[in-house]
Amino acid sequence: MKNILISSSAAPDTGSGISTYSKELAISIKNMNIDVHYFSPKPNDLNWLKKNQIKHIPSDPFGDPVKICRDLFFYIKKHNIDAVINNDNPYLQSIFPTIKCPAISIGHMNKRTIPKVACYANQWTDYVVTISNDMHYIYVNKYKTPITKTQIIHNGINDHNHDIKYNQIDNNKLNILYSGGDLKIKGADLLVKSITKYPEIWGKTNIHWYGNVSNKIIKKLKKHNVNFHGRVPREKLIEKLKNSDVFLLPSRLEGCPMTLIEAMAYGIAPITSNGQGAMRWMVNSGEDGYICHIDDWAKQAAECVEHLNNNKHILLSMKKKSRHSYLLRFKAEFVAEKILNLLKNPTVNRDNPLSKIKAIKWHRPRSPSFFDRIYWRLEILKRTDYFDIIRGHID
Repeated sequence: MKNILISSSAAPDTGSGISTYSKELAISIKNMNIDVHYFSPKPNDLNWLKKNQIKHIPSDPFGDPVKICRDLFFYIKKHNIDAVINNDNPYLQSIFPTIKCPAISIGHMNKRTIPKVACYANQWTDYVVTISNDMHYIYVNKYKTPITKTQIIHNGINDHNHDIKYNQIDNNKLNILYSGGDLKIKGADLLVKSITKYPEIWGKTNIHWYGNVSNKIIKKLKKHNVNFHGRVPREKLIEKLKNSDVFLLPSRLEGCPMTLIEAMAYGIAPITSNGQGAMRWMVNSGEDGYICHIDDWAKQAAECVEHLNNNKHILLSMKKKSRHSYLLRFKAEFVAEKILNLLKNPTVNRDNPLSKIKAIKWHRPRSPSFFDRIYWRLEILKRTDYFDIIRGHID
């Protein structure tokens, strides 16, 4: 393969998990001497694209879906694209029935409209890749993706760190990072409960809390040793993560969390949950981190923190093993190799692609109306009328 098109629902200078996944995958495939074409909303900062010599195809989330789909269709033909990989971009997913090259859709979430986009027109999708075991079960049983075409491939990131100094552990206080804001789905309430119920344990640590947080939580934790940083660029978060000892992930629902992989890549000991997501398959509890149970996370996490604070030699060993687990299982090149192998073994006969289709309208509004929120929650995709992909007219 010489040319691969990768899409994302977020511009490369914005977004979080899906954007990070798409960029890491793009870099890994580019490193295999394959030209990467990146289809996403237009970024304000072009540095990442220029640095990695990646061709960008801008798409306007709120433009005319018919025009955008037609332009993308002709771009794929003109540039002899050998395969496409979709990450939550409704326009690329819309034209799967019209293209002649292999197509993979990657699912990044179990709920709302994101899985509906990933599973749209799955008869024209060679493979649907799920990023967690829980997600695989839901996609097959709820969204009816064929078991033979539904794969589990956990996420990965490229190795940007080759000089980890594990011995730089503060003898007095552990540096702990949490990045879930005040979202209940990310377990913010469980962390608040743990800090307020076990202040003598958490008081011996430095807690760095990232993401948007309500004044209610800030006031509740005012007397505790918590540093609120708000929402910051990914680079700043990563810089703080590098210098942490413990990463907290008390989430109730995840896919395959990129921040957990980033923490392990930098040799940080994770304390996660057994919530829905890949966490319990990613962390070997007691070896390279801890998995605490959602129904008793506040108590169990505090016990883990106290244990590591009192036994720095165990913390040091766990940090090393965390990094080792990343190197063995979660490098982006492993993900790229698995996906390229799927693309070399397509399942769809594309001898007679469709010419008339409906296009999915953008599913993640910038300023959602009441009805947009209803559509999001009820997993309803809005579509155009039928149009001809070549001529563009509406029937």
